[in-house]
Amino acid sequence: MKIFKFTEDGEEGFTLIELMVVVLIIGILMAIAIPTFLGAQKSAQDRSAQSNLKAVLTAEIAFYDSHGVYAGPGSGSGTLGESDPEFASLLTSSAPNSSATTNPIYVVLAPASGQSAQAFCAFEYSSGGSVFGVEAVAVGTSMGNYFYADEASSATIPTSCDVPPSVGGSISTGLWTLNAQSAGF
Repeated sequence: MKIFKFTEDGEEGFTLIELMVVVLIIGILMAIAIPTFLGAQKSAQDRSAQSNLKAVLTAEIAFYDSHGVYAGPGSGSGTLGESDPEFASLLTSSAPNSSATTNPIYVVLAPASGQSAQAFCAFEYSSGGSVFGVEAVAVGTSMGNYFYADEASSATIPTSCDVPPSVGGSISTGLWTLNAQSAGF
């Protein structure tokens, strides 16, 4: 069967087989491109969550340097929103249960070495479904910054801030580490 294209010189055309080969090639290219695009999209969503948490970590460290304690979420005195109310609107003291939550960054304070507000944790769902977190401990033997990643499809945000966090494990089951790169940050 010929599909004809008429020209001044006469009849020319492509066979049905030739057209099917072109459609097959386009299908193969799409089969390669779509998963690559979706992977890049998830990676971008994860990077956005990680960037937000790094901003929270930086803000908490600055607050600690000024006040001697970490700040909780909110917009009043002693909170991260004290100096930046727009930042406060991104934070919540209730652990979100999905990536569709409007206040996606969960911040919780914890005592360390018997002193209140000497540690904090912040967690966020990425739009891709992964959970990321940061923790800073200001006093005691577990002093330092910790990073968390859970890329399992059923990832949930931890509801407490363990001091020190349990370091180790695998990213698929939730990993606390002192090395930001190990957690994908």
